[in-house]
Amino acid sequence: MRYIALILLILVSCSRRSPKKKIEPTTPAYLLLDSYTTRLFDAKAAASKVNGWLEESECDAMLWAGEYACGGGKPELIYAEYVDAPGKFNRRPEPHCNVETGTSATTWSRDMGMGLLAGSWCQWDSTMMTRHMSYGVSKNWSMGEPYADGRAVYSPAIIGMFYQAIYRISGVENSSRKWPSVYSEGLVDYQAHLQMLDIWLRSEIDDHPDLDVSTTQWERIKEHYRREPTCAFYSYMFGAHEGSVSDTISLLLDPATPPCTYLRGSDHVTTSEWLFVARLTLEKMEIAPK
Repeated sequence: MRYIALILLILVSCSRRSPKKKIEPTTPAYLLLDSYTTRLFDAKAAASKVNGWLEESECDAMLWAGEYACGGGKPELIYAEYVDAPGKFNRRPEPHCNVETGTSATTWSRDMGMGLLAGSWCQWDSTMMTRHMSYGVSKNWSMGEPYADGRAVYSPAIIGMFYQAIYRISGVENSSRKWPSVYSEGLVDYQAHLQMLDIWLRSEIDDHPDLDVSTTQWERIKEHYRREPTCAFYSYMFGAHEGSVSDTISLLLDPATPPCTYLRGSDHVTTSEWLFVARLTLEKMEIAPK
């Protein structure tokens, strides 16, 4: 198994496709900055006064809390952590999602793990990630209940990303951080979204500046962008690498732009995603607020 992982890592890392040169801001970019500043202010005003979460009622709340954190929000992710089980998280702050109340098939899932990873990374919190990984080791990586279809069991790829993020922040070494992701083609809906989040996170935590991606990752970016060109996140991933985010800016500024197909739920979900993509776009042009 170790040799298979090594081969996959070599295939992913040695064939990289460098991004275009730095993107200079334009007049629409500063309009986006104004819109972002206003929407972030409104979001913070609407967020919970207790924990800073913008969306905490739905059972995908951790995923959107992670994006909201990366978009400039200040959700305290620890509010979804079980008091009696450090490192174990629920999909949302109390009241927790579970089978008993009929709110969710499982208390956790791999996509919630991606939300926790993204949020912890953007908040530069390796301590929370370390607790989460310690809990995972103690449970053989079954991160929620019930086992059901295994959706709460972490894959080597997610484990590797957590350990790589911990390493980048704190310098603590773990050999599992070398585990790569496998980028299957043909994914749609929320699975496509998670695949693109994976690619974005890899470029961040592997320290490949300016969305430097492998050729396989680039094929997936093009696939999802061409399938859904009005999705602002996919547009950003494509445009940031190609050297122009003008289409992304237009999508973000146009109130008539349809939401990405994976976006479901309250307006707070859409706002979390919008802030996430807008901030990435502004950071790409180096005009994001500090």
